[in-house]
Amino acid sequence: MTTGSREIAWAVPVDNVNKTFTINSLRADLNGYTNATYQIRLSLLNDNGSQAGENVSNFNIVNGIPQVDSAVVGLFKHCSLASTRFPSIGYGSYSLSDLVTIGIPNNDISAVNFNKFIPNKSKVILYDGENFDGTKQEVTTSQTCIFNDRASSLMILPVLNGEIQKVQFYESSDLGGRVIELKVGAYFESDLTSLNFNDVISSVKADPDIQVLLFEDDNFRGNKMIIDGATKNNLAEFSDKVSSILIYKH
Repeated sequence: MTTGSREIAWAVPVDNVNKTFTINSLRADLNGYTNATYQIRLSLLNDNGSQAGENVSNFNIVNGIPQVDSAVVGLFKHCSLASTRFPSIGYGSYSLSDLVTIGIPNNDISAVNFNKFIPNKSKVILYDGENFDGTKQEVTTSQTCIFNDRASSLMILPVLNGEIQKVQFYESSDLGGRVIELKVGAYFESDLTSLNFNDVISSVKADPDIQVLLFEDDNFRGNKMIIDGATKNNLAEFSDKVSSILIYKH
């Protein structure tokens, strides 16, 4: 774990029954770094000591409580996962204006790291246009020097990865009328139009471990409604307005 200019390394036993391991750190190890952001680097080594894999996440201590970043991906300034990491963002679409507001400058992303602890397969779509136009690059694995210093807008989307959960979307309130079932994934206006369900949905039924994001416009833009593992019998002001949808496990 890197803390400022210091690096602390632990080698810990793994509980292969419960598939867990625990890291215990003395306060003295982190002295002077409270209420700060760290970078925690989890490396898997081969028997000969060579690296078999690696995952990088942000790690925070806030008022003495450790918190691991749950962001879907990490975006980095340079062609290295050890370089400056930009602020975390979740599933959705981000125009140039959105990125600048968040603190991600135009044409400044050079590396993408997927969080392997998120229970979804995900993809990032990088665009050199400001509003999801121009040349694009899809990224589904952690990469460095990818679309280097070209991204002006992007999308982070969940992808079906063998999940069996489905979400039911109904034409009428109280789970009435026509119904369609959608799995984990991203659904654009064109997808809903092909199902004859654009600007039609009025109620939703989702499994407890599924989160649904409903958007009023295409490309996961406009007003948004979040349905967190529940039945929504009436979308009220959102009825007959849904034009794009994100579904993922959490």
